[in-house]
Amino acid sequence: GVTHPRSTETHTDVLIIGGGIAGPALAAALHNRDISVTLLERSDAPLDTARGDHLQPRTLEILADWGILPALLEAGAEQRRGTRWFDEHGDPLLTVDLAGLPLRFPAYRFLNHETISQVLLNMAARNPRFQLIRPLHRWRLQAPGQVRVEHRDAPAQQFRYRLLIGADGAASGVRRALGIDAESKRYQHPIGVLFGRWAAGNPDNDLLVSLGSERIVSAIPRTGGGCKIGLPLRRDELDHWRGLEAEGLEQALRTLAPALAIRDLRFDGLYPPTRVLAQRWIGELAALVGDACHAMHPARSQGMNIAIQNIQALLEGLPGDAATWSGERLASALRRYDEEVRPAMEPRLQDNHAAGQLMDAMSEDANGMLKSRLAAVAADPGKLERYALAAAGYDR
Repeated sequence: GVTHPRSTETHTDVLIIGGGIAGPALAAALHNRDISVTLLERSDAPLDTARGDHLQPRTLEILADWGILPALLEAGAEQRRGTRWFDEHGDPLLTVDLAGLPLRFPAYRFLNHETISQVLLNMAARNPRFQLIRPLHRWRLQAPGQVRVEHRDAPAQQFRYRLLIGADGAASGVRRALGIDAESKRYQHPIGVLFGRWAAGNPDNDLLVSLGSERIVSAIPRTGGGCKIGLPLRRDELDHWRGLEAEGLEQALRTLAPALAIRDLRFDGLYPPTRVLAQRWIGELAALVGDACHAMHPARSQGMNIAIQNIQALLEGLPGDAATWSGERLASALRRYDEEVRPAMEPRLQDNHAAGQLMDAMSEDANGMLKSRLAAVAADPGKLERYALAAAGYDR
């Protein structure tokens, strides 16, 4: 819903800017901690349903500990056990099955992106000291601890906070306001996204990946028997793919990826993947989460999961009553987030970037090397278990 401030000045323990997934996840994590939380979001438009929708076992642990997982299951989150890779002829290359691994949750869960966000907002709203303000016209960081928010049809609002969280995406205004530089890379090929339904059975809701001679095509399960196709497209192909009807899309997909039997296809849109890596994740009385500090290529479907895992790491340094989040205690927690959590996450971010570069290359040589690596994993039970654990969100 749309709410507006009741007065000209508000004091809040945590001020979150950004209402995608990371901002609501943090607000939801604090729902039972007697901490005042205000979430600011510029837009009241629905989130893009094509964005990330799979939750790793490691993320499920965190959501269970926050008390949020039952609400996601009630909203219809479904289970998938693993991933199956195929070559350009449709022959199997590698099956990664999480069943049997020594995990608290030996499977993924998936739910449409916009539904995950709404579940998180609903959970955040169980906190009587939570306030959601959207849409707003603009905001401005006036000084550490103080933000001014302007509305088109209501008085301006002054917010005083203990902790500011930037969860406002890859082009983060919070990051800019804090003077944090970021490395940014636009990948060469946009990702085409198609929606359809399984034409053949997929009883375990596996993610199916076709490794063709030049192109990697992923078929990602959606709730209710649907699926989402993601594939890199060259610039000179875009108009052709945009113009195809369902039958033409099915034929084009069969040609590229014969292992994927999908019907009722429709072309949804193009998404230019970008990598953003902030040089630091904190400012004075402030921290960045999600795409604001680590926007990622979707090749490994890890952006949302890493965001939630990093939020948990940030909150581990901020236990108890927010009244104690001041002075050196808050500064120490923020330093830990930047000096320990950020470097510890860099190998996963780099691994994701390497996967993104490989998908973006659309190269026969690159895909040939990947096939060899997958074959080596398939042939070695130890490598296969380490590979599966990494895919589940755990260190190799």
